[in-house]
Amino acid sequence: MTLLVHDFAFEFGGAERVTAALADLVPDAHVLAIGGNRAVFERMGVGGRFETILPIGKFEGSYRSLTPLFPRLVRRTVDEPVISSSYAFAHHVRSRVSHLEYCHSPIRQLWIAEESYKRALGGRFAVALRVFGNRLRRADLEAVADVDTIVASCENVRERVNRIYGRDAAVVHPPVSLDTFYPEPIEREPDLVVLVARLVEPYKQVRSVLETIGTLPLRLAVIGHGRDAATLQAGAPPNVTFVGRVGDDELRRWYSRAALVVFPSEDDFGIVPVEAMACATPVVALDAGGARETVLHEVTGLRYADPTRLAAALEEAAARGWDRQRIREHASTFGLPAFAEQMRTILHQGAPKPSGRTA
Repeated sequence: MTLLVHDFAFEFGGAERVTAALADLVPDAHVLAIGGNRAVFERMGVGGRFETILPIGKFEGSYRSLTPLFPRLVRRTVDEPVISSSYAFAHHVRSRVSHLEYCHSPIRQLWIAEESYKRALGGRFAVALRVFGNRLRRADLEAVADVDTIVASCENVRERVNRIYGRDAAVVHPPVSLDTFYPEPIEREPDLVVLVARLVEPYKQVRSVLETIGTLPLRLAVIGHGRDAATLQAGAPPNVTFVGRVGDDELRRWYSRAALVVFPSEDDFGIVPVEAMACATPVVALDAGGARETVLHEVTGLRYADPTRLAAALEEAAARGWDRQRIREHASTFGLPAFAEQMRTILHQGAPKPSGRTA
Protein backbone atom coordinates (compact mmCIF):
# COMPACT_ATOMS: atom_id res chain seq x y z
CA MET A 1 0.00 0.00 0.00
CA THR A 2 1.17 3.54 -0.80
CA LEU A 3 0.97 6.44 1.64
CA LEU A 4 -0.21 9.69 0.02
CA VAL A 5 0.67 12.68 2.21
CA HIS A 6 -1.02 16.09 1.95
CA ASP A 7 -0.47 19.32 3.88
CA PHE A 8 -3.67 21.09 4.98
CA ALA A 9 -7.14 20.34 3.62
CA PHE A 10 -9.14 23.15 5.17
CA GLU A 11 -10.09 24.63 1.77
CA PHE A 12 -10.57 22.91 -1.59
CA GLY A 13 -8.03 24.56 -3.88
CA GLY A 14 -5.38 23.68 -6.41
CA ALA A 15 -3.26 21.53 -4.10
CA GLU A 16 -6.33 19.55 -3.07
CA ARG A 17 -7.23 18.94 -6.72
CA VAL A 18 -3.73 17.59 -7.35
CA THR A 19 -3.90 15.29 -4.34
CA ALA A 20 -7.32 14.08 -5.47
CA ALA A 21 -5.90 13.28 -8.92
CA LEU A 22 -2.98 11.43 -7.34
CA ALA A 23 -5.42 9.48 -5.17
CA ASP A 24 -7.27 8.41 -8.31
CA LEU A 25 -3.99 7.24 -9.85
CA VAL A 26 -3.17 5.15 -6.78
CA PRO A 27 -6.59 3.91 -5.64
CA ASP A 28 -5.20 1.75 -2.82
CA ALA A 29 -3.28 4.65 -1.27
CA HIS A 30 -4.00 5.71 2.28
CA VAL A 31 -4.14 9.50 2.65
CA LEU A 32 -2.40 11.25 5.54
CA ALA A 33 -2.87 15.01 5.98
CA ILE A 34 -1.47 17.31 8.63
CA GLY A 35 -4.89 18.87 9.16
CA GLY A 36 -8.21 19.42 7.46
CA ASN A 37 -11.95 19.03 7.66
CA ARG A 38 -14.10 16.13 6.59
CA ALA A 39 -16.04 18.07 3.93
CA VAL A 40 -12.84 18.83 1.98
CA PHE A 41 -11.68 15.21 2.14
CA GLU A 42 -15.07 14.09 0.86
CA ARG A 43 -14.81 16.57 -1.99
CA MET A 44 -11.35 15.18 -2.76
CA GLY A 45 -12.90 11.72 -3.08
CA VAL A 46 -10.88 10.22 -0.21
CA GLY A 47 -13.48 10.36 2.53
CA GLY A 48 -13.10 6.69 3.37
CA ARG A 49 -9.29 6.49 3.42
CA PHE A 50 -7.78 9.45 5.20
CA GLU A 51 -6.43 10.37 8.60
CA THR A 52 -5.02 13.60 10.00
CA ILE A 53 -2.17 14.36 12.36
CA LEU A 54 -4.02 17.26 13.99
CA PRO A 55 -7.51 16.49 15.31
CA ILE A 56 -9.95 16.51 12.40
CA GLY A 57 -11.64 19.86 11.93
CA LYS A 58 -9.48 21.64 14.52
CA PHE A 59 -6.99 24.53 14.19
CA GLU A 60 -8.43 25.78 10.86
CA GLY A 61 -7.86 29.40 11.75
CA SER A 62 -4.78 28.93 13.89
CA TYR A 63 -2.65 26.13 12.45
CA ARG A 64 0.10 28.56 11.40
CA SER A 65 0.80 29.23 15.08
CA LEU A 66 1.98 25.60 15.27
CA THR A 67 4.54 26.05 12.47
CA PRO A 68 7.64 25.48 14.66
CA LEU A 69 6.19 22.13 15.75
CA PHE A 70 5.30 20.71 12.34
CA PRO A 71 8.68 19.13 11.43
CA ARG A 72 8.49 17.01 14.60
CA LEU A 73 4.74 16.39 14.34
CA VAL A 74 4.93 15.24 10.73
CA ARG A 75 8.25 13.43 10.68
CA ARG A 76 7.96 9.64 10.75
CA THR A 77 9.52 6.78 8.83
CA VAL A 78 7.29 4.26 7.09
CA ASP A 79 7.83 0.96 5.32
CA GLU A 80 5.66 1.71 2.28
CA PRO A 81 6.16 3.96 -0.75
CA VAL A 82 5.32 7.61 -0.12
CA ILE A 83 3.90 10.18 -2.50
CA SER A 84 3.76 13.65 -0.97
CA SER A 85 1.79 16.55 -2.38
CA SER A 86 3.66 19.30 -0.63
CA TYR A 87 3.84 23.07 -0.34
CA ALA A 88 4.74 23.00 3.37
CA PHE A 89 5.62 19.95 5.47
CA ALA A 90 4.06 16.90 3.78
CA HIS A 91 7.44 15.80 2.41
CA HIS A 92 8.78 15.41 5.97
CA VAL A 93 7.33 11.89 6.04
CA ARG A 94 10.17 9.49 5.17
CA SER A 95 10.02 6.14 3.44
CA ARG A 96 12.36 3.16 3.57
CA VAL A 97 11.08 2.16 0.11
CA SER A 98 10.70 5.24 -2.11
CA HIS A 99 9.47 8.81 -1.84
CA LEU A 100 8.15 10.89 -4.75
CA GLU A 101 7.33 14.50 -3.93
CA TYR A 102 4.93 16.53 -6.07
CA CYS A 103 6.25 19.96 -5.11
CA HIS A 104 3.76 22.82 -5.43
CA SER A 105 6.58 25.04 -4.19
CA PRO A 106 9.28 25.09 -1.54
CA ILE A 107 7.50 26.53 1.46
CA ARG A 108 6.90 30.20 0.71
CA GLN A 109 7.02 31.37 4.33
CA LEU A 110 10.60 30.14 4.73
CA TRP A 111 12.24 30.55 1.33
CA ILE A 112 10.37 33.00 -0.90
CA ALA A 113 8.23 35.57 0.91
CA GLU A 114 9.18 35.42 4.59
CA GLU A 115 9.03 39.17 5.20
CA SER A 116 5.65 39.66 3.52
CA TYR A 117 4.18 36.84 5.62
CA LYS A 118 5.58 38.41 8.78
CA ARG A 119 3.97 41.74 7.91
CA ALA A 120 0.65 40.26 6.85
CA LEU A 121 0.18 37.70 9.63
CA GLY A 122 2.09 39.39 12.43
CA GLY A 123 1.73 38.28 16.03
CA ARG A 124 2.88 34.83 17.05
CA PHE A 125 3.51 33.75 13.47
CA ALA A 126 5.99 36.58 12.86
CA VAL A 127 7.73 35.85 16.15
CA ALA A 128 7.91 32.14 15.32
CA LEU A 129 9.54 32.85 11.96
CA ARG A 130 12.10 35.17 13.53
CA VAL A 131 13.01 32.70 16.29
CA PHE A 132 12.67 29.38 14.48
CA GLY A 133 13.20 30.30 10.81
CA ASN A 134 16.74 28.96 10.49
CA ARG A 135 15.85 25.75 12.33
CA LEU A 136 12.82 25.23 10.08
CA ARG A 137 14.91 25.79 6.96
CA ARG A 138 17.45 23.21 8.12
CA ALA A 139 14.67 20.71 8.81
CA ASP A 140 13.24 21.37 5.36
CA LEU A 141 16.57 20.73 3.65
CA GLU A 142 17.02 17.50 5.64
CA ALA A 143 13.56 16.30 4.63
CA VAL A 144 14.11 17.06 0.94
CA ALA A 145 17.46 15.23 1.02
CA ASP A 146 15.56 12.01 1.71
CA VAL A 147 13.15 12.47 -1.20
CA ASP A 148 14.07 10.27 -4.17
CA THR A 149 12.17 12.01 -6.98
CA ILE A 150 10.82 15.55 -7.15
CA VAL A 151 8.12 16.62 -9.58
CA ALA A 152 7.55 20.38 -9.87
CA SER A 153 4.18 21.90 -10.70
CA CYS A 154 5.68 24.22 -13.35
CA GLU A 155 8.94 25.67 -14.65
CA ASN A 156 8.66 28.46 -12.12
CA VAL A 157 8.74 25.91 -9.28
CA ARG A 158 11.37 23.75 -10.98
CA GLU A 159 13.72 26.73 -10.93
CA ARG A 160 12.99 27.30 -7.22
CA VAL A 161 13.65 23.63 -6.44
CA ASN A 162 17.00 23.86 -8.20
CA ARG A 163 17.96 27.17 -6.58
CA ILE A 164 16.82 26.37 -3.02
CA TYR A 165 17.33 22.62 -2.79
CA GLY A 166 19.99 22.05 -5.42
CA ARG A 167 17.83 19.32 -6.95
CA ASP A 168 16.58 18.61 -10.44
CA ALA A 169 12.87 18.13 -10.97
CA ALA A 170 10.57 17.01 -13.74
CA VAL A 171 7.65 19.32 -14.56
CA VAL A 172 4.07 18.04 -14.60
CA HIS A 173 1.43 20.74 -14.62
CA PRO A 174 -1.52 20.36 -12.24
CA PRO A 175 -4.63 18.99 -13.92
CA VAL A 176 -7.95 20.62 -14.67
CA SER A 177 -11.03 18.45 -15.11
CA LEU A 178 -12.51 19.26 -18.50
CA ASP A 179 -15.62 17.31 -17.47
CA THR A 180 -16.10 19.73 -14.59
CA PHE A 181 -15.03 22.99 -16.22
CA TYR A 182 -16.56 23.76 -19.60
CA PRO A 183 -18.56 26.65 -21.09
CA GLU A 184 -22.12 26.70 -19.78
CA PRO A 185 -24.75 27.69 -22.38
CA ILE A 186 -25.53 30.94 -20.58
CA GLU A 187 -25.17 34.56 -21.64
CA ARG A 188 -21.92 36.37 -20.95
CA GLU A 189 -22.18 39.55 -18.89
CA PRO A 190 -19.89 42.03 -20.64
CA ASP A 191 -19.09 44.05 -17.51
CA LEU A 192 -18.56 41.11 -15.14
CA VAL A 193 -15.06 40.30 -13.89
CA VAL A 194 -14.51 37.30 -11.59
CA LEU A 195 -11.71 36.82 -9.09
CA VAL A 196 -11.26 33.42 -7.41
CA ALA A 197 -8.85 33.22 -4.47
CA ARG A 198 -8.32 32.15 -0.90
CA LEU A 199 -8.71 35.39 1.04
CA VAL A 200 -5.83 34.68 3.39
CA GLU A 201 -2.48 34.81 1.66
CA PRO A 202 -0.63 38.12 1.24
CA TYR A 203 0.60 37.16 -2.21
CA LYS A 204 -2.94 36.81 -3.59
CA GLN A 205 -3.06 40.62 -4.07
CA VAL A 206 -6.85 40.84 -3.77
CA ARG A 207 -6.67 44.34 -2.33
CA SER A 208 -4.98 45.69 -5.45
CA VAL A 209 -7.88 44.44 -7.58
CA LEU A 210 -10.45 46.01 -5.26
CA GLU A 211 -8.69 49.36 -5.45
CA THR A 212 -8.49 49.18 -9.25
CA ILE A 213 -12.01 47.95 -9.98
CA GLY A 214 -13.51 50.89 -8.10
CA THR A 215 -12.19 53.20 -10.82
CA LEU A 216 -13.66 51.21 -13.74
CA PRO A 217 -17.14 50.72 -15.27
CA LEU A 218 -16.98 47.01 -14.44
CA ARG A 219 -18.39 44.73 -11.74
CA LEU A 220 -16.26 42.34 -9.72
CA ALA A 221 -17.39 39.10 -8.11
CA VAL A 222 -14.94 37.75 -5.51
CA ILE A 223 -15.27 34.01 -5.01
CA GLY A 224 -13.54 32.43 -2.05
CA HIS A 225 -13.27 32.76 1.68
CA GLY A 226 -10.63 33.15 4.33
CA ARG A 227 -9.34 35.02 7.32
CA ASP A 228 -9.19 38.42 5.57
CA ALA A 229 -12.64 38.27 3.96
CA ALA A 230 -14.39 40.61 6.41
CA THR A 231 -11.61 43.23 6.25
CA LEU A 232 -11.53 43.17 2.46
CA GLN A 233 -15.30 43.38 2.22
CA ALA A 234 -15.46 46.34 4.60
CA GLY A 235 -13.11 48.36 2.37
CA ALA A 236 -14.48 47.26 -1.01
CA PRO A 237 -16.07 49.68 -3.51
CA PRO A 238 -19.80 49.32 -4.29
CA ASN A 239 -19.25 47.53 -7.61
CA VAL A 240 -17.79 44.49 -5.79
CA THR A 241 -19.77 41.46 -4.61
CA PHE A 242 -18.31 38.86 -2.25
CA VAL A 243 -19.77 35.48 -3.12
CA GLY A 244 -17.94 33.29 -0.61
CA ARG A 245 -17.26 29.59 -1.05
CA VAL A 246 -18.91 27.81 -3.97
CA GLY A 247 -18.93 24.27 -5.33
CA ASP A 248 -17.56 23.31 -8.72
CA ASP A 249 -20.91 23.56 -10.50
CA GLU A 250 -21.53 27.09 -9.30
CA LEU A 251 -17.93 28.07 -9.97
CA ARG A 252 -18.27 26.82 -13.56
CA ARG A 253 -21.35 29.02 -13.99
CA TRP A 254 -19.51 32.07 -12.66
CA TYR A 255 -16.61 31.45 -15.05
CA SER A 256 -19.07 31.02 -17.93
CA ARG A 257 -21.00 34.21 -17.12
CA ALA A 258 -17.90 36.34 -16.77
CA ALA A 259 -16.43 38.50 -19.48
CA LEU A 260 -13.02 38.13 -17.81
CA VAL A 261 -11.30 36.39 -14.94
CA VAL A 262 -8.60 38.39 -13.15
CA PHE A 263 -5.62 36.65 -11.60
CA PRO A 264 -3.44 39.21 -9.77
CA SER A 265 -1.03 37.02 -7.80
CA GLU A 266 2.37 35.49 -8.44
CA ASP A 267 1.23 31.94 -7.83
CA ASP A 268 3.47 28.92 -7.98
CA PHE A 269 1.29 27.54 -10.80
CA GLY A 270 -2.26 28.77 -10.28
CA ILE A 271 -5.10 26.51 -11.36
CA VAL A 272 -7.71 29.30 -11.58
CA PRO A 273 -6.58 30.62 -14.99
CA VAL A 274 -6.73 27.11 -16.45
CA GLU A 275 -10.22 26.48 -15.02
CA ALA A 276 -11.40 29.80 -16.43
CA MET A 277 -9.92 29.09 -19.86
CA ALA A 278 -11.55 25.64 -19.83
CA CYS A 279 -14.81 27.59 -19.59
CA ALA A 280 -13.64 29.66 -22.61
CA THR A 281 -13.12 32.77 -20.50
CA PRO A 282 -10.08 35.00 -21.12
CA VAL A 283 -7.81 35.74 -18.18
CA VAL A 284 -6.10 38.98 -17.17
CA ALA A 285 -3.11 37.82 -15.14
CA LEU A 286 -0.04 39.29 -13.51
CA ASP A 287 2.95 38.51 -15.71
CA ALA A 288 4.66 36.35 -13.11
CA GLY A 289 4.78 32.83 -11.74
CA GLY A 290 2.80 30.07 -13.34
CA ALA A 291 0.61 32.45 -15.37
CA ARG A 292 3.55 32.87 -17.75
CA GLU A 293 3.12 29.19 -18.64
CA THR A 294 -0.67 29.07 -18.77
CA VAL A 295 -1.96 32.39 -20.14
CA LEU A 296 -1.01 33.01 -23.77
CA HIS A 297 -0.72 36.77 -24.10
CA GLU A 298 -3.29 38.22 -26.54
CA VAL A 299 -4.53 34.69 -27.36
CA THR A 300 -6.15 33.34 -24.18
CA GLY A 301 -5.86 36.53 -22.14
CA LEU A 302 -3.57 39.41 -21.29
CA ARG A 303 -0.62 39.51 -18.90
CA TYR A 304 0.23 42.82 -17.21
CA ALA A 305 3.58 43.83 -15.71
CA ASP A 306 2.57 45.22 -12.29
CA PRO A 307 -0.53 46.45 -10.39
CA THR A 308 -0.27 49.92 -11.92
CA ARG A 309 -1.05 48.33 -15.33
CA LEU A 310 -4.08 46.34 -14.15
CA ALA A 311 -6.73 48.94 -15.00
CA ALA A 312 -5.47 49.33 -18.57
CA ALA A 313 -5.27 45.56 -19.01
CA LEU A 314 -8.85 45.05 -17.81
CA GLU A 315 -10.15 47.78 -20.10
CA GLU A 316 -8.28 46.41 -23.08
CA ALA A 317 -9.38 42.83 -22.42
CA ALA A 318 -13.01 43.86 -21.98
CA ALA A 319 -12.96 45.65 -25.35
CA ARG A 320 -11.33 42.80 -27.30
CA GLY A 321 -12.98 40.06 -29.30
CA TRP A 322 -11.76 36.65 -28.15
CA ASP A 323 -11.63 33.30 -29.91
CA ARG A 324 -13.32 31.28 -27.20
CA GLN A 325 -12.82 27.95 -28.94
CA ARG A 326 -9.08 28.64 -29.06
CA ILE A 327 -9.12 29.47 -25.34
CA ARG A 328 -10.88 26.20 -24.51
CA GLU A 329 -8.50 24.20 -26.74
CA HIS A 330 -5.50 25.67 -24.96
CA ALA A 331 -6.94 24.71 -21.55
CA SER A 332 -7.40 21.13 -22.73
CA THR A 333 -3.62 20.68 -22.83
CA PHE A 334 -3.74 20.84 -19.02
CA GLY A 335 -6.41 18.14 -18.72
CA LEU A 336 -6.48 15.17 -16.38
CA PRO A 337 -5.41 12.66 -19.06
CA ALA A 338 -2.12 14.48 -19.69
CA PHE A 339 -1.41 14.69 -15.95
CA ALA A 340 -2.24 11.02 -15.41
CA GLU A 341 -0.07 9.83 -18.29
CA GLN A 342 2.96 11.83 -17.17
CA MET A 343 2.62 10.86 -13.52
CA ARG A 344 2.14 7.17 -14.32
CA THR A 345 5.37 7.24 -16.33
CA ILE A 346 7.29 8.88 -13.48
CA LEU A 347 5.81 6.55 -10.86
CA HIS A 348 6.69 3.54 -13.00
CA GLN A 349 10.26 4.73 -13.49
CA GLY A 350 10.81 5.68 -9.86
CA ALA A 351 13.72 3.71 -8.40
CA PRO A 352 13.56 2.23 -4.89
CA LYS A 353 16.08 3.22 -2.26
CA PRO A 354 19.31 1.26 -2.19
CA SER A 355 19.21 -1.87 -0.05
CA GLY A 356 20.01 -1.18 3.57
CA ARG A 357 19.03 2.51 3.53
CA THR A 358 17.02 3.24 6.63
CA ALA A 359 15.87 6.82 6.06
